[in-house]
This record gives sequence, structure tokens and C-alpha cells, in this order.
Amino acid sequence: MADKPFSLRDEGRRRLLQALYDHGACGRPELIRFTSLSRTTVSSLVSELVVNGVVEERDDLPSEAGPRAIGRPAVAVSMAPTAGYAVGIDIGHQHVRVAVCDMLGHTVAESATVREVDLTPHETLDLAAARVHEALDERHISPSAVIGLGLGIAAPVQGETGEIEAAGIMPGWVGVNPAAELERRTALPVGVTNDADAGALGERTYGAARGVDDLIYVRLSAASAQASSPTGGRCTAARDWRANSATSESAPTGRSAAAATGAASRRWRARSQCLGCSARAGIDRSPGPTC
Repeated sequence: MADKPFSLRDEGRRRLLQALYDHGACGRPELIRFTSLSRTTVSSLVSELVVNGVVEERDDLPSEAGPRAIGRPAVAVSMAPTAGYAVGIDIGHQHVRVAVCDMLGHTVAESATVREVDLTPHETLDLAAARVHEALDERHISPSAVIGLGLGIAAPVQGETGEIEAAGIMPGWVGVNPAAELERRTALPVGVTNDADAGALGERTYGAARGVDDLIYVRLSAASAQASSPTGGRCTAARDWRANSATSESAPTGRSAAAATGAASRRWRARSQCLGCSARAGIDRSPGPTC
């Protein structure tokens, strides 16, 4: 299939959505600065995305300089919370957690189940998929409104194949491709990564490291310690220590799972290059040639 021709309009839309994802609600002057787009282009794109339900405007933009004494109030532009939803699954050695988030990263449904995971991959994935369907049904969210599913798992993930590695960590999962298995069970697009990488990206996007490009994230569990080091927003290295032995792996990039919105929103922003825009106002959810 031929590649979709490059479009300046699509690129501008991608930059604007990226800026809102990175910085949250902000005014049009800030969007011009963050995107390097012209005032006219930003105004046109914001209007288009508002009509399509992807972003929203409100007259409550906080001002660092204090209340405005005169003139029109500053207008905040932000992602529309219900333009889409993201699902996150956290699979540890003894638990399965599921969360559903809106486009601002707010949790709207969640569940946690205690179970032995290391030797039961297919049963665990069945349980996770069932909890996803239950969460969506509970909040009356159609699967068509879900932009993606992010999975964080307590084992190394082979970057090229998506299969689980390291028999000493989750022995029953070696060779299993959890993304493919969950896509088959849920019919949702799935991104998967090691849980330490997911945690690091989650902290950088929503937590203590927001706005920081370089950090080291260390995750401690009952039997192991893991470290992940995102640089410039991408995980560049991960290391796992278990039973006094260390293994090094090349960490997948561009996938956040524990912070569900991270994984799914990244997928959604990439698709915005071939969308007409928003979830409830007729977004074409089928991926185009470049997705």
C-alpha cells in the first residue's frame, strides 16, 4: 500500500495534540510557542478540533501574573476528557490490575485481582480481558470509544517480536506475545512494555518527573528490583535484578502501559495524521496507510 502523502495540515494537528498532551490546558499563545505554528493555523486547528469534539475551550485559564484586570478572559484549550478512553493493565507476579482513563488521564474505572501469575499466562490474560470488558460495561463505554490498551508486565519484553523473555522471572510466559493475545481477546489495539518502563513513562507524563527529560526510575517488588531510564521521553535502557543476578535488555520505545493513557494516546496522536478528527464526532478509527 502506498504511503499517505505528507500533509502540513496533518502535521500541524499532530503538533497541537502533542502540545496539549505534554502541557495540559493552555492558551493559544502558548500553543503557538509550543508548536511553532502561526497564529492563524493554531486558531483554525483549534476550531476544527473543538467542532469534532477532540478539544474544548473554557474561560478559566490560570494566569501566573494573577487575575486579569481588563479585557477578555484568557481561554484555556485542553483535550476533551470524553473524546476517547484508554485502558491500562498491570500484570505482576501476584496481581492483575485494570484501569480505564479518560483523555486527561483521570481514572474512571478500576479493579484489582490477586492471583498467581507466573505459570498461568493464558488464564491470566483471560481474566484481564474479562476485567476490561466489565470495566467498560460498568461505565457504559463503547469499545469503539477506546483508543487503545496499554499493558505493563513484570518481565522483559522482546522489542522486535513482543514476546516475553527471561525464564527465571515469569517461566510460564516465555514465548507468549501478550499484546497479540489481548488484541484477540478484547479487539482493542494493544501496546506492551516492561512494568518499570511503564512506571517511568507514567511518572514523566503525570507524576513526579513531569517536565523532566532525564530520570532514573527504580521499581522494587517482592523478588526483584528494576530500573528504567527514559531520556528525552524515551526509555533508553532497562535493567532487572532478580535472585542476585542481573540481565540487561533493550527497552521498547514509545509505549507506556501502567499509565494507560500514555500508550493509547501516543497511538491516537499518531493516527491523527490520517484522521478527520474526533472520537464522538465521526473520527475514522480505522488506521490509514501510515498508521
